[in-house]
Amino acid sequence: MSELEIKYVSPDDLRPYAGNARTHSKKQIRQIADSIQRFGFTNPVIVSVDREVIAGHGRLAAAKLQGLTSVPIVVLADMTEAPPGFLKILSPEPAIFGFLAPIACFVAMRENLLTISGC
Repeated sequence: MSELEIKYVSPDDLRPYAGNARTHSKKQIRQIADSIQRFGFTNPVIVSVDREVIAGHGRLAAAKLQGLTSVPIVVLADMTEAPPGFLKILSPEPAIFGFLAPIACFVAMRENLLTISGC
């Protein structure tokens, strides 16, 4: 396993995961943006090698709302044990800042379980 490294990139260089099961209201995005403005970016956006967002969709949306020109990212390159979709579902972001859409969550979990089992 390689060491994690924080890099800074343009928010426009990141691609949100289309099947993200977590949704954020405009109010939640505003709260995240206010937190970033007050305390800085304390939690980087987690991305795959091709810069698809694994965790941090709300932080990315908040950064774009604020017009930030760079955001901190951590690239997870060693994803051999489980598909990235598992992290997209199980990301430990506070529930106050997001809602897991039940159907999207079920579909993502089913797809990833099939991938892991080889079905």
